[in-house]
Amino acid sequence: MNQESIATEANLIRTLAVINEIGASINQLGMGNDLSVTLRLIVENAVRVVAAGTEREVQASASAVIWVYDQARQSFDLDLRVSAGEPAGASTDDVPRQDGLGMRAIRQRRRILSYQETDLSIHPAKQAAGARSLVCYPLVVSDEVVGLLYVYRSDRRHFNRLELLTLDNFVNLAAMAIQHGRQMGGMTQALERKVKELEKLRWAAQLIGSRHNLQETFQEILQMGLDMTAAQYGSFELYHKEKHVLTIAALAGRIEGMAPPQILPVDDHSVVGWVAARKQSIRISDLQQSPWRDIYHPLPIERQMRSEVAVPLIGTGGSLEGVLNIESPQPNAFTEDDRHLLEVLATQAVVTLQEMRLLDAMQEIAEVLLTAAEDELLALILDRACDLINASVGSIWTTSDTKTLVLHKSTRGGHQAKELPLDDSFTGQAIRLQRPITIDDVRVHPDFKNKKLAIEQGWVSAIVVPLVTPGEPGHALGSFSLYSSHLRDFSDWDKKLLTCLANHAAIAIQNAKGVAQLKQAYNLSEREREVLTLLIQGRTNKEIAEALTVSINTVKKHVQSIFTKLNVDSRAAAVAKALGQE
Repeated sequence: MNQESIATEANLIRTLAVINEIGASINQLGMGNDLSVTLRLIVENAVRVVAAGTEREVQASASAVIWVYDQARQSFDLDLRVSAGEPAGASTDDVPRQDGLGMRAIRQRRRILSYQETDLSIHPAKQAAGARSLVCYPLVVSDEVVGLLYVYRSDRRHFNRLELLTLDNFVNLAAMAIQHGRQMGGMTQALERKVKELEKLRWAAQLIGSRHNLQETFQEILQMGLDMTAAQYGSFELYHKEKHVLTIAALAGRIEGMAPPQILPVDDHSVVGWVAARKQSIRISDLQQSPWRDIYHPLPIERQMRSEVAVPLIGTGGSLEGVLNIESPQPNAFTEDDRHLLEVLATQAVVTLQEMRLLDAMQEIAEVLLTAAEDELLALILDRACDLINASVGSIWTTSDTKTLVLHKSTRGGHQAKELPLDDSFTGQAIRLQRPITIDDVRVHPDFKNKKLAIEQGWVSAIVVPLVTPGEPGHALGSFSLYSSHLRDFSDWDKKLLTCLANHAAIAIQNAKGVAQLKQAYNLSEREREVLTLLIQGRTNKEIAEALTVSINTVKKHVQSIFTKLNVDSRAAAVAKALGQE
């Protein structure tokens, strides 16, 4: 294997590792990490993506800058400029110009390459620092621009396809990091207002912000509830939708060696089950009074509990996330203010849980974005979208021509139609308008044409977003639609979440088309195409042989034939060519 092939293979592996690292860093926003830490990680790795060779050469050949943007005020945050790879002593007076490449990227909502925009030049401060070519991305969440990413080269080489594909993923992560950081800041401000009204909320922001993973989050949410109400005992029950039960995710005040309560169904046979079934909070002054004494399930503690407050955690679309429960051995231990405090906490806890689940899903998708088969990846994205938005079915549509949408992928029980008119369908409307579209009730809405199918399938509310790849907002590959089985109002969070997942779906479809074109262009046989696909997925010769039910020697012959037709001499080089790196 030559040095170029070794470097290519290392770059592919490092890209996946970096995406995981960035996702984990975003997950830490609001506690150990602030926003600048995550953005610095992104710009440092953006520099490494477009620069080859030693670390010293990386510093000399490329640089990157992220500016955070306030769309409402149409201004940049001058205190949050994050950069990497800049030469020592280089000027940082490079605020994006109103008539510069960055503002053009914002206005046109697309990726800008300096050598394609002949009427504009790179910022003078960057030219003085040695920049000769540039790619600039608007950082967009839904339709809101939250920042700009600049990546500079000190030579005039064009950015290749693999570099741009990797940067596309960094752009999504950077935009989500800024949005997540702002939401964390907004949540903290809301809690600070509550502190002024109710002194007991003073620790809420700190406790939410100290989470590291879901298990720690559950325990800290419970501890926060205890601190706010001066209680010592309690539990956090997590709801499992498939089994329709509540399980203990965190306990406080338990005695070691005592078994925790059993799994509780969501029904009237326990206090927390009663709260979950009705999605209604409750304050019980005396657990020895009927009807509570007949259904109370004791915590694993020696003391007898006499009073209790339990509140449900309600997520997007009215979905049940869990129950937060505090108890006391004293009767009448809790007030209505305590119940309201827990309800405020539950609302903030849901925001935290939803954000963590989205970031987990983003990281899971990013891990396989460059290696998974298109069908497998789209199925994963659909599944996560339905789960996160609490929708029953979902479908991904692509444009076959200027007038028709074709069903590309659907969940079980999804859309039965194979084609839809682009100009005369609700699904096509999101593409025409280039923004998310929602319908409260598709069974009666005049723009929804398949009302009979909706009634048969149990669809009620719907949301559709266009499939747009980063840097190409004017060109939609298709649309991403979800349907819920009950009446609901999709929130701005739902729209931003689905738009984010749709971006990944668009990248997956675009990548698959590129690979298919490559296979056709080099006259690969059907078996060679299968082998190349498995090579891109990172399979070994043994794994390819098992997947295709052939011998390892046969696989080796196919691999060698692929090398010959692609004019490469290694697996890494073949994969790089398939992904667009010449």
